[in-house]
Amino acid sequence: MFLPCLLFLAALLEGCAAQLVRDPLQAAEDQVASGKALPGDPSQTTAFPSPEMRIRRELVLIMDALQQGTCTYAQAYEGLDRIRKDTAVPYPLRVEAGYLRALVGMLDESARQMQTLHEQCEQCLREKDQAAEEIDLLRYKLKKLEEIYINTEKRRGMQ
Repeated sequence: MFLPCLLFLAALLEGCAAQLVRDPLQAAEDQVASGKALPGDPSQTTAFPSPEMRIRRELVLIMDALQQGTCTYAQAYEGLDRIRKDTAVPYPLRVEAGYLRALVGMLDESARQMQTLHEQCEQCLREKDQAAEEIDLLRYKLKKLEEIYINTEKRRGMQ
């Protein structure tokens, strides 16, 4: 008689415990998904009852670190790749990690291209400054040559 009640109570308490862990994780996921930083110290660990929740927490921490700029694209790519290759991770989370890994790879490539373009732009600006200095020098020389020519013509006219 007490056994069914105890089983029901155990299942109810287990569900409540899972909900207590799941709610903060969902709040953290929502916050990171909206582009906001996680409040407090995101590295605080709590015991997660399932590997799925542990992986979801890892995904949240990786995305938060990317948004905060505390990790590089290579580090995020490596973490996502590790999740994607882990066979113990449920399939939907592996796929999600794979999608995020592809996006992080594209972001990394875009950042490299932007860095290259920035360097090329700075090189062009340096060349522009050098050309401007050269033009000023040539203007000065032309002005001096004109003065010399005018003085020469004046002397010829006097003779």
